Amino acid sequence: MADADRGGIRFELKNSKPVDLLDLTTALSAFGDAYQDYVVRSGFDGDRGNVRLYVQEIRTGSIIAQLSQLADQASFVLDHIEVAAGFISNLNDVLQYFLGLPKPASAEAPTKRQAQQAMAIMEPVAKDNASQLFLNVNVQGDVHYHQHIYTSQQANAIQNSARRYLGPQLPTSQTLRDQLLTLFQVRIAKEKVGYRGVIQTVSSRPVMLTWASDEVKQQIIDYPENPLHKVFLVDVDMTAVDGKPSLYRVLDVKDVSDR
Repeated sequence: MADADRGGIRFELKNSKPVDLLDLTTALSAFGDAYQDYVVRSGFDGDRGNVRLYVQEIRTGSIIAQLSQLADQASFVLDHIEVAAGFISNLNDVLQYFLGLPKPASAEAPTKRQAQQAMAIMEPVAKDNASQLFLNVNVQGDVHYHQHIYTSQQANAIQNSARRYLGPQLPTSQTLRDQLLTLFQVRIAKEKVGYRGVIQTVSSRPVMLTWASDEVKQQIIDYPENPLHKVFLVDVDMTAVDGKPSLYRVLDVKDVSDR
């Protein structure tokens, strides 16, 4: 079977102006990640590495990418047409959710990861006012199934909705005053595991702790009673990565109370 006739999942961007290479590769990467997530989540394959996204053909006025297995690519459609159709339908459900269309009562709301993937997939479409994105399953040549079309206006709407859904991103760094800190993990002598704590107003996740001085550290770690049972009123410098707190540097301890 010739490459141009080989079936599979088709990602076709009909662009009216040159596409930024970084936007395109980010969109294709997010599309591939979304497919792998769907395959594993739906129980079709436990190994994310069995499929990858590759560019099969580039034509004037459009960029066409085909999704295929790492091995035995020619048999992709015959063996995986159900997976392909299910993935395209599932992705369309996510995109339609961010367009504000009603969803079935049984449908689950998208995850934050799906919201981020939707934003990335739509990026090259959103930047070109005259572009369109075609997502479909094709068997051979121009025979298409489960085709969905998204305009640039819809792409912008999807991105804006997904940003609101994700909520505001934390600044890369900021100083937080009068925060309630509880300890989650205390390093034991001779072990390399560090200190971790929780500030609920920032995140429920335990985050790595460092100290502005030995004196500040001693006020918490060497507290006369078990510090794991206490709540500390502190000032901290917070560092975030990808919108998530990754480090609290404790600057000052102002008060202590029972947990």
